[in-house]
Amino acid sequence: MFQFLETIKIKNNEIHDIEFHQKRVDRTFKDFYNSSSSLNLLESISINSNYNNIHKCRFLYNENNYKIEFIPYSIKDIEKVKLVEDNSINYNYKFINRDNLNKLKNINKEYDDIIIVKNGLITDSSYANLLFFNGSSWITPNSPLLAGTKREKLLNDKVIIEDKICINDLKSFSKFMFVNAMLDFDLNRALPIDIIG
Repeated sequence: MFQFLETIKIKNNEIHDIEFHQKRVDRTFKDFYNSSSSLNLLESISINSNYNNIHKCRFLYNENNYKIEFIPYSIKDIEKVKLVEDNSINYNYKFINRDNLNKLKNINKEYDDIIIVKNGLITDSSYANLLFFNGSSWITPNSPLLAGTKREKLLNDKVIIEDKICINDLKSFSKFMFVNAMLDFDLNRALPIDIIG
């Protein structure tokens, strides 16, 4: 049974941001198996088909084995987002088991997604990290449930900055954006802050 997952973007037959995914796999091996990673993602993932459109590569793994799936990907429309509080939720490794996240999302099915608040702080959506625009800078919460690979790359490239964001801070932002391995930083995907209820 596989315990962990990497979701990797494949576009025009290219593997995106692989070094950030490898870093997370290495960290997971160290923390859970007390060993160096035996997996080399670049060597393990072979693209045999013609993936001109965007595909999601699901790399499922445990200490001794892995499995790869390729799935066509399309961005979902977001029109309504709900703030949801859960002070006990944890998802600081990319586990395959997302029951706690799915439960929160299913309770709020009438919304396209949720933003999880933990101990008064903005964390993540059900499937992505968050960025907020204050008129001059894009800021990501310093309290994510999962510090994602795209978030790490954007911080590394100094495209975004990290800061504490409380519920009351949301009114100081005009726009926000979902980012993850499949969702790049793209101003055309920015959403108005007032769709968060």
